[in-house]
Amino acid sequence: VVFKVIADHGTAWNALKLGEIDETTVSSDTWLRERSNPALARVIDFRRFYTLSYNFIAWNNRRPLLADKRIRRALAMCVPTESIIRDLYHDTARAISGPFTPDEYAFNPAVPLIRYDPAEATRIFAEAGWMDRDGDGVLDKNGKKFVLEMLIPPGSASTTQFAQTVQAEMKKVGVQIDIRTMDTAAHMQQVRAGNFDSAYLGWELDADPDPHSLFHSSQFPPRGQNFVFYSNPEVDRLIDSARRELDPSIRKALYWRLHEVLAEDQPYTWTVQVSLKRAISKRVRGVDTSPAYGLFLWY
Repeated sequence: VVFKVIADHGTAWNALKLGEIDETTVSSDTWLRERSNPALARVIDFRRFYTLSYNFIAWNNRRPLLADKRIRRALAMCVPTESIIRDLYHDTARAISGPFTPDEYAFNPAVPLIRYDPAEATRIFAEAGWMDRDGDGVLDKNGKKFVLEMLIPPGSASTTQFAQTVQAEMKKVGVQIDIRTMDTAAHMQQVRAGNFDSAYLGWELDADPDPHSLFHSSQFPPRGQNFVFYSNPEVDRLIDSARRELDPSIRKALYWRLHEVLAEDQPYTWTVQVSLKRAISKRVRGVDTSPAYGLFLWY
C-alpha cells in the first residue's frame, strides 16, 4: 500500500482520473459536478458518509463582548445554516446543535437547532443595550463598537466562503466581523493563547465521547483545549460524573443533559457536519464503509 501526499483536492482528483492513485477525498463541488458523469461512473465508485466531526465558531468567553450567553445565542441566529448547507455544500452537510453528532449515543435529538433569525437577534442585542446610536451601521454601547475579529486558516475555499457569508449576514444586524486569515500553525497558536475574539474551527471526535478537555473549567490552556474559557459548574459536574459512570444508560442521560446545557450557553456556535466524499477506483474491490468512521477507522 502506497500513500501519496497530495495537498490539493483538484490535483488529487486528476491523479485518480489518470489512474495514478486509487482513492482520494473529493470536494463538494467535484462531487456535485462529477458523480453523475457516465464515463467516470464506469471506473470510479463515489461514496459519501458522515464521520465523527463537526465545524464550529469558537467565541472567546473572556472577551467582555462575548461573556453574555444572550449575545452568543444572538450571534448564532445570524448564521444562515440552511443556505450554507444548500449553496456551499450542495446539500451534503447537516446542521449540528451541540458537541455530539447524530451517530453518537451521547447526541440528544430533543435539543433544537438555533434557527436563522436576524430579527430576533436584533431584539436581543437591543435588550442587552447594543443599538446603532450614531447611524453608522454598527451597533454600539457605552461608546464601544460591536466589532469582532474572526480567525480562519488558509487553503480552504469553503472556509473562506463560510466566513464571508457570516460576515455579510452579521453586517445586516450591525455586527462588524473582520476576517483574518492566518497560516495553520499561527492560527492555532493564537487560539490556544486566547488571543482571539472568534475563530472558525472543526473537531474530529473520539469513538467514546469525552468533552472534558474542551468544556471543563479545569482545562483552560495550556492545560487543556478549553480555549474559549467557558465555565459552568453544572457542566463540570456532568462531565465529571459521566467520566466515572459505568452504567451506559446513566452515562447517556448525563451526556444528553450536557448537550442541552452547552446548546443553551453557546460557548461555540455549532454550524455544520460536512459529509466526507471519497472517490475510489473500481480496480479496488470489496470496499466497505464503517458507519460514522468511514473507510479507515473501524470499531
